[in-house]
Amino acid sequence: MEKMIDRYLSIWEIAHRWHDINPEKSDPADLPLSIQDTISYICRGALNGNLAIYYMVTLLPGGKNNSSETSSKIMPYQVKEMPFEIEDALDRKYDKETLDVYFVEAENLFEYCLKEQGIESQSKNSTVDFPGCWSHFNRETDISESEPDDSESRTVASPQALRPMQIDKLVCQAIAKTLWDEYSQMTITAMTKHNAIQEYGNGKCYIGNNTLRDWLSEVAPDSVRKPGTSKSSKSNNSAD
Repeated sequence: MEKMIDRYLSIWEIAHRWHDINPEKSDPADLPLSIQDTISYICRGALNGNLAIYYMVTLLPGGKNNSSETSSKIMPYQVKEMPFEIEDALDRKYDKETLDVYFVEAENLFEYCLKEQGIESQSKNSTVDFPGCWSHFNRETDISESEPDDSESRTVASPQALRPMQIDKLVCQAIAKTLWDEYSQMTITAMTKHNAIQEYGNGKCYIGNNTLRDWLSEVAPDSVRKPGTSKSSKSNNSAD
């Protein structure tokens, strides 16, 4: 949980931490110009498709979702349709409630800062304007060298490069893997019907018999994909 909170911070919080200002004590109607500019900087990147924005969902057994602290998992999901409050921020209208529930991811923001500041790589001779609280996410080598051909990192840096169906597949698989970590006996059929898959993975858009099943089969545990395997193995061992 701590790792997730450290890596993802709300737009409101990171805009304040960037300037070492307490996010709990500022007034949305009287924000310092430095914070106003930073919020606009982040929101502009989100609206241009250059910076991913996320919201957090708590996954519970049986497909229910809420914010209970006793819930099993908290997962980030990329926002596909920007709320109007994000665009309002460019006109210096700041809705704290909205800006506090939409999150940015540290490495994705770092990539965005590099591109916006025209820096090809981070070296000893270049300085990136980046939040100090996330300085441990800064790379000390050229991006092309540290991440040669990683499809996962390309997805984070350039989410617009994937087709919507490809993004839905990746999200569904990520949700399924998280749920199977906790509920290893859940069948593939049950997983395709889980509320998190249907709602947050857009599974409800795929009404064919096999699309969701095929996606989830790729990441399902062996005990779920081949439920008879363990039993037959036991019987073979007994026979020996």
